[in-house]
Amino acid sequence: MLIDCQELFARLRRFPDVEAPNLVAVDAADRLLLDEAGAALAAAPAGTFVVVDDQYGALTLGAAVRYGSTGIRVHQDSVVGERALAANADREGLTDHYTRHGLDA
Repeated sequence: MLIDCQELFARLRRFPDVEAPNLVAVDAADRLLLDEAGAALAAAPAGTFVVVDDQYGALTLGAAVRYGSTGIRVHQDSVVGERALAANADREGLTDHYTRHGLDA
């Protein structure tokens, strides 16, 4: 199920990272990855794909909103990235669509 996630992208924040009018939480690379992986994401059973180093949640939350993905496994090196994803997911009501994992999980 393809849903336009431009509204989601407009609401994503970088917090607790530095925020400024010229700094964004989603970029063209995030959009391209979601577009190119679309067929695979739409067909993937829950819990079968991983997002690594999603800085602010654009990939994780974009997959959840655009393709209805659940059980998304996320690994992030940065604690700031973890907190930004958690804050964005909480604000959007999407905390149950992903789980955090170490590289060994």
